Amino acid sequence: MSIYRDDLDHIIGNTTVDVFITVKAGDDQHLAGFQLHTPDGTYHKGPFKDFNIGKGSYLKGKDSKLTATITDTNPHTNHTSITISLANSQTVKSYSGSSDFDNGTVIYLITIKHI
Repeated sequence: MSIYRDDLDHIIGNTTVDVFITVKAGDDQHLAGFQLHTPDGTYHKGPFKDFNIGKGSYLKGKDSKLTATITDTNPHTNHTSITISLANSQTVKSYSGSSDFDNGTVIYLITIKHI
């Protein structure tokens, strides 16, 4: 199992509107799990498509924590990836990693810093 950690700076544009997150697994991985801990202490289980994580004014200066568990099911590669999109600032970032073996799992631990 491989673990990938990173921080994602989410620059909040308009603090008066809600922020929505979408998380997608790529590269033909069909086994994906997503968990999100928002600054209010709430735990959410994905999938996440246009999921409201809160108003910009509340999120600003706080962190959300995203965990994505992706199992490689593509017989031609051990590559995995996720793409995170945050509406309000139009932040989009992709991450990629390889599992150590066929049908292996990559865990992405992303801290989203709302600034």
